[in-house]
Amino acid sequence: MSNLATIKHSQGQMTEAEAIESEVVRLRTRFLGLKHPETLTSMYNLALTYGKTDRLEEAELIMRQVWDTRKKVIGVEHQDTVATVVSLARLYVKQGRLEEAEHLETSVVRIRSNKLGESHPSVLASKTNLMWILHDRGYFRQAEVLQVENIAIGETERGENDENDENVQKSQYYEQNAA
Repeated sequence: MSNLATIKHSQGQMTEAEAIESEVVRLRTRFLGLKHPETLTSMYNLALTYGKTDRLEEAELIMRQVWDTRKKVIGVEHQDTVATVVSLARLYVKQGRLEEAEHLETSVVRIRSNKLGESHPSVLASKTNLMWILHDRGYFRQAEVLQVENIAIGETERGENDENDENVQKSQYYEQNAA
């Protein structure tokens, strides 16, 4: 059932996706419990759907519950917990809560840098997310420094003439929230 919800979500059929995801959450909560990874993933997916349909307060409530539970069950630095923080930061950006988004994205950069190394693509993407938040908050100098740092790391890792430098300069975060 959750695969069907994913397909509906991918097709932009959010009403159908939401109905299926809600039922999956209900069933998984009943049979697996609130702390089970599959239940948390279903809740996370439902929150993403709410976010896509601008039901931001509902999305935030669920996303915070998933984050709090994942921190307790699998730890702050687990990739699923970190992904939840990234999504929560995106919700905050959509709500105009840039200071809170900056705080969360800074923690993501720190965790990912420590675990994966400065030149890992996930770290570079997280730094780009943070750069755009800083930019949107009017902290242009800090945003510039972060972006120049990212470009330098990207050039060192891939070579100076790599045609994919644009990937270092953009992120899914900004593309999804620029509108």
